[in-house]
Amino acid sequence: MTYLESAITDFTKSVLTDGLKTLFTRRYLPYTMASIVLIVFNSVVSITSQLETSPVDREVIDAMILLEISLGLGFVVTAITIARVGNYLVDMLTIFGLTLSFFFLFYLEVLSIQWAGYIAGVLFVLWLVVASISQYTFFRDLFGHYVFGGILFFGKPKDDGKVLFDGTIGFITLINIFVGYLIFTRGNQETNISIEYLGLLIIVGGILNFLPLLNIQSKGDVFFTALTWFYALNTIRVVSIALQLFVFSSNDQATSFTETVLALFMVLFAVHKAAQQGVKFGKKATKLEEEMTKEELEMKTRPDLGIFRTITRMIGDQGIVLLILGFVIGFHATQIQVRLGTADFLSVLPLGGELDHRLWSNSIALATSIFIYIATLTLYIIFPKFREFASPEIYRAPWAPPYDEMKLLIQAIRAGKVDYKLDLLKMTASMAKDQISKK
Repeated sequence: MTYLESAITDFTKSVLTDGLKTLFTRRYLPYTMASIVLIVFNSVVSITSQLETSPVDREVIDAMILLEISLGLGFVVTAITIARVGNYLVDMLTIFGLTLSFFFLFYLEVLSIQWAGYIAGVLFVLWLVVASISQYTFFRDLFGHYVFGGILFFGKPKDDGKVLFDGTIGFITLINIFVGYLIFTRGNQETNISIEYLGLLIIVGGILNFLPLLNIQSKGDVFFTALTWFYALNTIRVVSIALQLFVFSSNDQATSFTETVLALFMVLFAVHKAAQQGVKFGKKATKLEEEMTKEELEMKTRPDLGIFRTITRMIGDQGIVLLILGFVIGFHATQIQVRLGTADFLSVLPLGGELDHRLWSNSIALATSIFIYIATLTLYIIFPKFREFASPEIYRAPWAPPYDEMKLLIQAIRAGKVDYKLDLLKMTASMAKDQISKK
């Protein structure tokens, strides 16, 4: 593989493998297994319940959904109360006790079952916020990676704000704007205000994403490259919504396969980041986390936001992992409720009652992502501390010659006019010497 392919593969592999390893360590294994068992079981049960000869009674399905919501709520409450203490046994007993308590309070209707749906909806929205932030952070870490970023920005001046691959991103953005216009027109024809607003939101997001591509900024190329690619990722959701509106005519209350796949990857990335942050802010590291940190030593010296430091110190990295699992469980429970037509939380959302059940998951996720896009751009413009965090330092090899000269050099090597083992080494040393003398 080339350096570029190897760097991308290495980065993605580290995210996936480190996230999985963290979730399946002894410390997190009980929480992970409980989440997986409930999610898989309830997914299968909800699908079979829609068959004509379903072997599962509806009361059993409702009880299992309540149990899943109770587990997610148990994770969240434990995370924000006692997880920072780090007592493994106490955390386990607390989660077990809270889960059973919440379940019987809902099941015996001491607390209204409707509240369980609202709680799941809140966890669903919180997960979308965390996932959207994680999606931006993924691209920030990818383009700001000490190897991958160094290769991509090799020889590019720091005061050049031009976005990398701006032609590709511009083409994708124009497609999104065009599809957004079609969606807006469809909503106008059907007098469905939620679809109209969705189309307008896609158009506004596209226009905002097009501005950095005009190269009006003088610096911040890492930030704007990551931000524009973050928007481009939402093309998956835009296309999915368009297919549901214009191609598929099914009215099934189906969950979003797109959101489920993205959620799985973002869970691994968020857990991967939680373990890194725990080590970075002085927590005693496990053997796995020490190995992870050794592989990415640059993470220790990079600037961080005070809010991340505060949250990590308040609830600990174990609390962050529990929060992530709790949010994801709420996300999944809400998907099932929408599939079964019992998602009461949609009625309390702005325009939620008018949302097409085929589009609800992608629509809310898309709106959340564009909100995070606008918030990130605003923070970058206003706050220098966030600007420092969003534009990580990478090695750009400022001594490297311009592209045209490098092209001529490579052609000379291929023609045998330059000995790449001897002459190229001398030329590189000479260029480095010139840079040092200038400084």
